[in-house]
Amino acid sequence: MWSYFGKNYSCNPKAVSDYILLNHKDEYDIIWAFLKGRTPTKMPAGIKTVTFKTLKYLYYLNSSEYIITNTRTFISASSWIKRKKQKYIMTWHSSMGLKCIEGDADIKSLGIPYVRAAKLDSKRCDLIISGSKARTDVIKRAFWYDGEILESGTPRNDILFDNKRITEIRESVFRHFNIPEDDFVILYAPTFRGSYSTEMYRLNWNSILESFENKFKKNCHIIVRLHPNYINKGIDTSDLINYRHTYDGTYYNDMQELLVSSNVLITDYSSSMFDYAYMKKTVFLYATDYKNYDRNTYFKLDSLPFPFSDKESELIKNIENYNQNDYLLNLNTFLNEEIGSYESGIANETLLAWMRQHHI
Repeated sequence: MWSYFGKNYSCNPKAVSDYILLNHKDEYDIIWAFLKGRTPTKMPAGIKTVTFKTLKYLYYLNSSEYIITNTRTFISASSWIKRKKQKYIMTWHSSMGLKCIEGDADIKSLGIPYVRAAKLDSKRCDLIISGSKARTDVIKRAFWYDGEILESGTPRNDILFDNKRITEIRESVFRHFNIPEDDFVILYAPTFRGSYSTEMYRLNWNSILESFENKFKKNCHIIVRLHPNYINKGIDTSDLINYRHTYDGTYYNDMQELLVSSNVLITDYSSSMFDYAYMKKTVFLYATDYKNYDRNTYFKLDSLPFPFSDKESELIKNIENYNQNDYLLNLNTFLNEEIGSYESGIANETLLAWMRQHHI
């Protein structure tokens, strides 16, 4: 297994690993591959780790029965000649996203080498996970793939439906950031920009916190989490949190844990808005570059059921005017009619059943 080409222990492969360790640890040997220098210092007991492009990595790559990723594999034929008994499972890294991907994206921006490699990768693939009817449609249309699709939800999203686990995680996250257990948390998680500028992520959190506190009658806290690509570039994000009750969550490893622990999400183009919506929680969209954003999207931001703004003053107005009943009515209509969600908390269970059924 690997996640984001070996950068960390996260996302759907992590969810699958954790599920196996909890429920089927005697049935499977789990091997994770990481980039050199990126192997976490603490991994769950029962998982072996290898470094990409080493002899041990090549051995496990070519001898494992299942290969599970949340991206393309993009492994050269000289490193991996897929055997008949091997099954390559692509879980991808979102249940449904706003930004157009693969063949739905601008082919020029993808580049001919990427498209060629993606087509080869799809030929090798045995199964792709889908979290919604809308995502299934994208896979059939844009992934250069005509194989089996497992329509049972997204492994990392099972946690969204596990109330006992949510309570445990929330307590852990609150301890991590030293937030009182009864307080209200707003997660700000914008998506990545190719310029690596942090300028558009600068908000006056004091004013926004005051608006939330007036609206929800709670002591409020902000967790700012930028895209992991900012970590890879070593960009300092500390100056974005120089406000009261504001914390840097960019280096917190598990995004799903921050989602289930927070009360409100503020984002722009991130697929996290859909994960959050499955919990029927409140999402505010804020994007200062909305009018000149350079990615094609499946939905217009101002057509989604989430209050949208491209100015900080409008964001504050949306907070002040928020009506939960109207929000939930619009959200339920969107999830049922536009998305067609398959998420119900059984994605891992269903995937393991598929693996047992196809075991040789």
